[in-house]
Amino acid sequence: MRKLLLGIAAVLIAGSASAQKPNFGKVVANPAKKVVAKSTALSKALGLDDAKVANNKQQQKKMNTHLQWANAAQLSSNMKSVQMPSAATTRHNVASVAADAPLTWWGYTVSSAGQVFPFGFDDLASAFNATFLQGQTKYNLACVIPANYAKAKIDSVEFVIKGTEQYKDLTVWVAPFSTVSDEKGEYYNPPVSADEAAVKVVVPAADITAVGTGFGWIGVKLPTSFVVPEDGCFVGYSFESTSGATPVITWYTDDEEGGCIMQYEYQGDRYFDSFSGMGVGNLTTIVGMDVTDCDANSASVGADPEQTVMINEPADYYFYVYNNGAKAITNIDYTLTTDGEAIDAHLDLVNVIAPLSMGVIPLSGKAFDTDGVHTIELVVNKVNGNDNIATDNSATNSAIVLEKAAERVSVVEEMTGTWCGWCPRGHVALENMKKTFGDKVITLASHFTGGTNAVDPMNCYLYDQNDPFGNYGVVADQISQYLGGGGFPGAIFDRMIWADPYNGMNNQLNEKGTVDYGGDDLINAMRLAIPSEAELELAASWEDDAKTTIKVDLSTTFNYDRFGENPYGVGFILSENGMKGAGTSWMQLNYYSNSYGNAGAVYFKNADMLSWFDAEVFVPMSYNNVVVQAWRPLGDALFTNEEEIVKGQTYTSTVSLPISSDIIQDKDMLSLTAILVNLNSLGIVNATQVHLGAGAAGITDVQKDANSNVVERYNLNGMRMNAPQKGLNIVRLADGRCVKVAVK
Repeated sequence: MRKLLLGIAAVLIAGSASAQKPNFGKVVANPAKKVVAKSTALSKALGLDDAKVANNKQQQKKMNTHLQWANAAQLSSNMKSVQMPSAATTRHNVASVAADAPLTWWGYTVSSAGQVFPFGFDDLASAFNATFLQGQTKYNLACVIPANYAKAKIDSVEFVIKGTEQYKDLTVWVAPFSTVSDEKGEYYNPPVSADEAAVKVVVPAADITAVGTGFGWIGVKLPTSFVVPEDGCFVGYSFESTSGATPVITWYTDDEEGGCIMQYEYQGDRYFDSFSGMGVGNLTTIVGMDVTDCDANSASVGADPEQTVMINEPADYYFYVYNNGAKAITNIDYTLTTDGEAIDAHLDLVNVIAPLSMGVIPLSGKAFDTDGVHTIELVVNKVNGNDNIATDNSATNSAIVLEKAAERVSVVEEMTGTWCGWCPRGHVALENMKKTFGDKVITLASHFTGGTNAVDPMNCYLYDQNDPFGNYGVVADQISQYLGGGGFPGAIFDRMIWADPYNGMNNQLNEKGTVDYGGDDLINAMRLAIPSEAELELAASWEDDAKTTIKVDLSTTFNYDRFGENPYGVGFILSENGMKGAGTSWMQLNYYSNSYGNAGAVYFKNADMLSWFDAEVFVPMSYNNVVVQAWRPLGDALFTNEEEIVKGQTYTSTVSLPISSDIIQDKDMLSLTAILVNLNSLGIVNATQVHLGAGAAGITDVQKDANSNVVERYNLNGMRMNAPQKGLNIVRLADGRCVKVAVK
């Protein structure tokens, strides 16, 4: 099956959208309202679909690049102008690639969640500040078929071209894999021209003309099958175009890249470079192969790094088996070792694992009768009866077993933007969560600028560029991608699940044809499914009258012993309530407005969203929970220097956090959040928040004293107090109201 083909058409011909993606300021369809869990065990416990895992693991060798001067970070910005937001691909050559035998279609572009990306030499010259690329017109492009496909017979090659560009002497070629080395490293070494390849086929001009004015597929059947050598091979195509053209068509996704090798001229010589990781995506090339003679004997193994469970409660422990071979995996022979006790077994898979795909295997179902850390290791010894040749054929899942769980304070980190017309439902979702859970949930809104036409004045992207972990915007985006999420509004729940903040667990329309609010259900489900192993307490105050530095005292108590390892760290995130400003960029774009008339809005016409339907297209806002600064927000700063954890022992630390943000409006409206992170899983174990000013807690004056149902007390600096103190106190009542009370 040609997985790539339908994906391109599905994205490019998408109709009304219900989410926005910031990469290129492009609206994309997100009809599934997906929920993605990092852990398959978590996914099962929450009743979700299987966790999404990156099943496009590249088999090719990572090579060096001659482009050491390249500034790849500029690429996506400089190439926005060549992005094609809507187009349709058509295929004219299906008959011409009719196979002599059943084929397996292989390519690097296997994800449907991507975008067509046309570019040329002039775009690269601008993006990489490489003036020598300007005006070059001779193209030679390739991808690598890995050694795992040795003995496969290549029958056909297909790729996408852009009908409005020139493709003179368009030639498809195939050649054995080879490399070349110098004192700086090892490089790819495809043939300099199609004439030097083992096989070449000139594409008829009529096939190019048949593509028309849009994007279209070129299909070529080789005159004789090419057997993939032991080390793999190159598959490529070459042509000559015109200066300023954008004839190279790739498929850009957020996943790992590796399928774009390109030749260019430099100082009279021609070089090949891998553009992996440089933001250009993968070539749209797919290859049809007969894999009858391939060996199916390579399976890599992965596992959830950490999993918390309660004592004496049976649980499955999930392993990920990746098929590196050319045939489906139907059975495995394995060794499962639990706390040093090994058993050997054979397993016939209910769901076979397709070539270059990931399968999920739940094993054990064991209940542990002692708390602490227990290990479950899987070693895959044989694949389909053959010895497993993969070097990474084993993985270990650690079970953190608890006799008592700490009360979890969940953290919901929303990605949003004033330019995002779908994001009002994110505002509503965060408000709903606070109404339901109060201080048992911490809501944070990370505002992003999505491009020159998508500016958010509360963008937290540019902080402390010399310290990438001080850059909250980038970190939040990276975590979202790590979890497999995308689209605005989107939310990260305790950094274990990505979901739409409004939909939560609700992926289906109700009888009224709308999506019920489900954020609360997701938080409740996580609290039940993921016991927390530690308690966290925070005290914070200003060190100076100018309020330039925050003094923090943090204490952590764990509910289990862990000897020889301390995988925990802390991070701090500063947020502000009541942020306002003048100008359109401060107004929230509103696709739900009746004046806008977006067809996709009807799915959210619920009682809690009705005010947005009555509002205008641009809505003046007072923004809450806005992230304005962060310190090590990945949590990669260890909270203690201890190398092990003792159950019941409290660990304390004191730190000073300097304020450097230039978007803070009112320091009396700030709140500081501390997160405790398991650095093995990157999930948030627990969290707490302190208001640094009365306004941050939403304090209001009343004319009477508080009743006896006092839940919390604060002083005027926002510090939590255990008992009343003389002077003006701020108290939160059981009914949710916050009042000021004078204590004599």
